[in-house]
Amino acid sequence: MIDDGQVKILNEFLLDINSLEKLNKYIDNVNIFKILKTNKYEIRHSNFLAWLLNPYENHKLNDKFLRLFVAEFLKGNREVDKMGEWLLLDMSNGVVSREAWYKNKKDYLDIVIEFPNEKKVIAIENKVFSKENQKDDGAQTTIYKEKLKDTFLGYDMLLIYLTPLGDSPADEDWGSMTYAQIRDIIQKAIDDYVEDQYIKLLLENYIEILGDGIVENRELTKICDEIYKKHQKALDLIFANKTDGASVVARFMKEALSEIDEEQGNIIYQEKFDSGVTYVRFATKFLNSLLGEYDEGVSAWPQNSKQRYFYEFWVRELKNEGKQKLKLNLVLSLKDLQAGDEVLDKIKKICVTLGSKRKLGVGTTIANSEKYIILDNAIQKVEENLNNEEFKKEVKNKIKDIIEKIEHKIGVVFREK
Repeated sequence: MIDDGQVKILNEFLLDINSLEKLNKYIDNVNIFKILKTNKYEIRHSNFLAWLLNPYENHKLNDKFLRLFVAEFLKGNREVDKMGEWLLLDMSNGVVSREAWYKNKKDYLDIVIEFPNEKKVIAIENKVFSKENQKDDGAQTTIYKEKLKDTFLGYDMLLIYLTPLGDSPADEDWGSMTYAQIRDIIQKAIDDYVEDQYIKLLLENYIEILGDGIVENRELTKICDEIYKKHQKALDLIFANKTDGASVVARFMKEALSEIDEEQGNIIYQEKFDSGVTYVRFATKFLNSLLGEYDEGVSAWPQNSKQRYFYEFWVRELKNEGKQKLKLNLVLSLKDLQAGDEVLDKIKKICVTLGSKRKLGVGTTIANSEKYIILDNAIQKVEENLNNEEFKKEVKNKIKDIIEKIEHKIGVVFREK
């Protein structure tokens, strides 16, 4: 329970209007890239940069952005061979390719710009949220360089390794470039060349997201540091008691299970069998009647569970929203089962029925080969629809359909003689 001292700390923080007002310009601004989640996906940054670098696109910059980009890169990589030729190059005929592949379809380069008449090529490997891969046949940048040499025989090459902070590539023939430089180039293009108001807004929006988690925004960082130093106790109290996204999803799923049980009477749920908010577990009366229970404390699950299986919701708060999926699996416990055991034979039969290709062994195994996805972008969707009864109904129906599908398959097999 919150005490009087904590109340005082929080009130002092909320009353410090002057400090909080400094954040207003960073909050609630409409930004098309945030709306489209471009700031979260590496591929979309590459798409936007390829659009800007392409002289034939409808940004009305012709080759001006491409020229600024090359000049900025050369400024930081003055040892480039034939620098003068690059600076004097007519870039208006550059041919831009996205995710170009050479020799096979396993290794893709993010952006390639070819000048066929001049026999020059620019390759850009873009790493926003990932690191360079080390493969069996060498570093990623070395592999790409060799493929480019084979494809563009006799060409002069600019090899650009683009990262938020200018990380060094494994291959020394690549030069580094940062997203801070991209931001500066775009600002210069806005100041010197952009007349169309829509294009200007688009570029200003993009600059904003480059300062929002990709490139450090020094002004915002300074403001936040000042507020934290002044109100550290209040903010620590807020963070310590904040409900994270995974907890919200876990609570939502428990409520959904309770309502499904009220409707169907088949769900068996006890919170003690969960694993924090990462795994929300439940059983059904149908599968319990088929598999029975272990002796006390023998199950592979904690808390002295007798369960031979659980349905599990897997809840994870991942940074990459594209991977933030809420899944439902049927997980079987194999602990202390011996060859010839009737229950082991049943478990094997369930695994075969649901397509599991996993090798059975001590511990647990996921029985279903089909991936049962309840929600993509789970945390965001649940947080946005907490009070939406239609949304909850859709989720419950999906859960019921998956359970019915699994248990129908199992029931058919076990009814066969």
